[in-house]
Amino acid sequence: EIKEVKHIATMIAAYKTNILKKVGYFDESYIYPYGEDVYLNYRISKNYKLLINPSSRVFHNHPVSIKNLFKKWFDYGKGWARLSWEYKKYFDLFSSIAWVLSLLVSGALSLIKIEFLGVFSFIFILPWMLYYSLPTFKYLARSKDLKALLFPFVHQMQILARSIGIVYGAFILTRINN
Repeated sequence: EIKEVKHIATMIAAYKTNILKKVGYFDESYIYPYGEDVYLNYRISKNYKLLINPSSRVFHNHPVSIKNLFKKWFDYGKGWARLSWEYKKYFDLFSSIAWVLSLLVSGALSLIKIEFLGVFSFIFILPWMLYYSLPTFKYLARSKDLKALLFPFVHQMQILARSIGIVYGAFILTRINN
């Protein structure tokens, strides 16, 4: 069943050419991924509906190494920072700064005293592991693909990379705007 949505990731989107000609194409001033698609969808949604067909299938290439995946999500974070800055939606900026600072403090404390490693794991790792356990095990049961067990760990790395990218992007934006 086709559903109306507020945003479509452009890696899975198709737009009618006549609509793009009316609202404009991607804003090429966005040099980092993430932001240009949100801004395009915002302009389209002013006069048109954004629709998605959940039964459609899209094949999309993803980074195959942890290093490339980290870089991709770090760049997403920089784009996210710009979008948050431009639309004055500072929650992502502030929460990412707090998350990265908490991570750094917890990591430093764990190096000083090993008991803090438990606190660090409880605060940063356990909640996401629990959150992704059920979907991971459901997928594993269907696919029998043992690589699915890596997903919670990979997702932690994505969150870290994006958060560091947001903090870095916010730092660059404050330097540019001052």
